[in-house]
Amino acid sequence: MIAMLEPSKEKYGKTLSYADLIVLAGNVAAERIGSPKMKFCPGRTDAADGSGWMLVEYGNTEHPATVDDMIELYERRGQSAQEFVALSFAKFHSSMSLDLFLKSDNASGVYETGLKYYPELRYWSDHYAAAGDKEYSEDFAAAWTKLMNADRFDGPLGNVCDDD
Repeated sequence: MIAMLEPSKEKYGKTLSYADLIVLAGNVAAERIGSPKMKFCPGRTDAADGSGWMLVEYGNTEHPATVDDMIELYERRGQSAQEFVALSFAKFHSSMSLDLFLKSDNASGVYETGLKYYPELRYWSDHYAAAGDKEYSEDFAAAWTKLMNADRFDGPLGNVCDDD
């Protein structure tokens, strides 16, 4: 995946961090699957030795083994159940695909099991399956942007990406 971004990184060099490039690529990919255009807030930095991410206990190193682990992870990330389910737009791409999944017998992993059988996640899954693509994709964009900007601190309570 990073190899696909190398031409852009080479073009912009040190003026574009890998962290910003990865978030921007995520925004572009989401927009290509139907998300509305998202605000991009640049200014992330890379660790000089590339190991800075290893210190972040954010749940990026292993997949949750149970639905309870998954719920604990999204809560640790500061997400609500609604935001967590809205992010499923990246997997399903439409309300209709989500609805078809919910009506099927498939629930092959922890994520899918949670969306189908955990009551609060099922509530929001049913909501987005019925709401239509506009609401589903708009809520996805808001949840994605919140997640990508969660570490952009401005003092003890602020965020450099917030519009005030």
